[in-house]
Amino acid sequence: MAKSSDNKHARLFSSYDDFGPCKGSELVFDCDPKGTPSRAPLIAQGQSVESDKLNFADGKYHHLAVVYDNGKVYFYLDGEPVGEQWIGGDAPVIMERNLHVGEDTQHAYVQQFRGNLDDILVSGRVMSAGQIKSLSQQGAEAFFKEHTGKP
Repeated sequence: MAKSSDNKHARLFSSYDDFGPCKGSELVFDCDPKGTPSRAPLIAQGQSVESDKLNFADGKYHHLAVVYDNGKVYFYLDGEPVGEQWIGGDAPVIMERNLHVGEDTQHAYVQQFRGNLDDILVSGRVMSAGQIKSLSQQGAEAFFKEHTGKP
């Protein structure tokens, strides 16, 4: 869940070190609520893909999700599909460093997210469209309690 305070292009999460091109071991998920056009870009395996056009620069919380399944990328806004793309390679993303929320791992002042983030989830398993919709409606705590029996 994200609510931007300035509606500018920003990082939701990133393992990018901000030195040169993004490597195959780095993962970046951005949001751009007021871009022309608005999109949710993802960089994985050193390649960049984007969602379809989006409209969420309204000052409200929105559930943004991306699913990476061995090269196939699915984008969601508020539980609804908003595009799919293909990244070559068919391999999982194995990161060299931890993800940072709202910024890159180095020199983060340029792409830093300004606003509020809630229920941040990065999972090592592929979630279905139905699970993403349920997660967007229930929130992470209720979703995991329902699906695992544990809070």
